[in-house]
Amino acid sequence: MSWLRRPLMLAAFTAIATGAVGNNLLDRLMCGFVVDFIHWHIGDTFDWPVFNVADSLVVVGVGLLLLDTWLTRDDVPAESSPVNQPQELGAP
Repeated sequence: MSWLRRPLMLAAFTAIATGAVGNNLLDRLMCGFVVDFIHWHIGDTFDWPVFNVADSLVVVGVGLLLLDTWLTRDDVPAESSPVNQPQELGAP
């Protein structure tokens, strides 16, 4: 199946590659460490862990990949599966 026919999978791999390779590697090369810059908190009661856009892209990409896998799992007919192929008996 072509990637062009599966835009969800293409978006998933693009997000994962952009987050992992693009942002984190670029930060590592330029700064020597990954810059985390988003910190959500409400006073002293709610404090979400600090994260960056690269982390978010990787998580969203994995979510899209799982969604694509779940939505297209029935695309392959059972006849084409190697598990269901008849075996030749007695063949050398």
